[in-house]
Amino acid sequence: MKKTKKIVVAVLMMAMMVFALCSCGKNADGTYVISNLNGQSIDDLLTMYKEQLGQEMSAEEVGKLVISGENVTMSINEMGEKSGTCKVDGETITITIDGETQEGTFKDGVISLSGSGMTMEFKKK
Repeated sequence: MKKTKKIVVAVLMMAMMVFALCSCGKNADGTYVISNLNGQSIDDLLTMYKEQLGQEMSAEEVGKLVISGENVTMSINEMGEKSGTCKVDGETITITIDGETQEGTFKDGVISLSGSGMTMEFKKK
């Protein structure tokens, strides 16, 4: 009987460890900096800002996402800073800001979003 209890406890502990490891992959918490906008790398955009507009900017100033739990803050240069919610389900991330929902992908530390004629990629900082 004692041996059976030990085996059951060991199996339950192993299942909890596996579940904890799987959950870690779905955690999107962190700061993400824009790396691509409409197929153009952020380095190209920063060069364009400098050459055509005379402005030196960092990628973080152009665009970033800060995710903490189900809360997200998006900063885009021309749009300012806005807050909302996000949900990660596997490789799908759903971000809702000002009542507008955008669905994208979350894979290998990269968030890809498309909508309103724009495609953006953010890499974890």
